[in-house]
Amino acid sequence: MLGELADLCGNPPWQSEEIHVPLVAMRGARGAEHHRRCATHLADVISGAAMVEVEGAGHFGPNTHPDDVAAVIRDVASRVGA
Repeated sequence: MLGELADLCGNPPWQSEEIHVPLVAMRGARGAEHHRRCATHLADVISGAAMVEVEGAGHFGPNTHPDDVAAVIRDVASRVGA
């Protein structure tokens, strides 16, 4: 799995300049370093992407911190008029 993540960073199956939707790269503050690094990479390479860190969450933030994750999603949805 680590190899797959590294490959995605170097050879993504998308063209970042073709992404024209709001994107939030969300990561848990207690997530593994490679997960946090990949979320940061996405936010760095996709224009206009936001980086959000969920305090206290690990890799399964939607399960362990559902209210915090939902708040981020609601915030993004409200900004795009959803």
